Amino acid sequence: MKKIARAGLIVLFLAMFGARVWAGEHGGAAADEKKAQEHGGQKMHEHGGKKAKTFKASQIKLAIQKHISKTSDAKGLMMIHDDQTGEHLNMKFIKIHDPVRVMKEKGQYFACTDFHVADQKEKIYDIDFWLEPQKGELQVVQTKVHKHPVKKQKGWIKQPRYTFQGEDIVAIP
Repeated sequence: MKKIARAGLIVLFLAMFGARVWAGEHGGAAADEKKAQEHGGQKMHEHGGKKAKTFKASQIKLAIQKHISKTSDAKGLMMIHDDQTGEHLNMKFIKIHDPVRVMKEKGQYFACTDFHVADQKEKIYDIDFWLEPQKGELQVVQTKVHKHPVKKQKGWIKQPRYTFQGEDIVAIP
């Protein structure tokens, strides 16, 4: 009985800690304002929050998933151009981060995703996608490496290349 109670407390602690880490990364009620604005724009929630004129969060995510499927090979690998290094990265999609965003000033939508290097699951890239409405549907118009994997003593970390000031990209030196 004590083991079950202890396990329940551990799960509760991890859930609370994980929620706090997620909030800091993606805006919302984060203590660190710099991290809260990391992706700029307005939060786009499926239920509540700022809403886009035409497209819901689920539609934005679906448009990105369609783009990834359409541009990936038979093994599910997508070639992503790294504009900083000039490399063509062979990547496997992991997930879309929440929340997705609407960039009102530019009339665009935005989502952050994770991909890993084809044969190295521990080497994770943070890839950003910008979308625009075209002929009534959302189309990806820009893809950019936001964070690249850097080897540290205890494994790989994602090193950011830029942040956002409002809707504008600001390079991190």
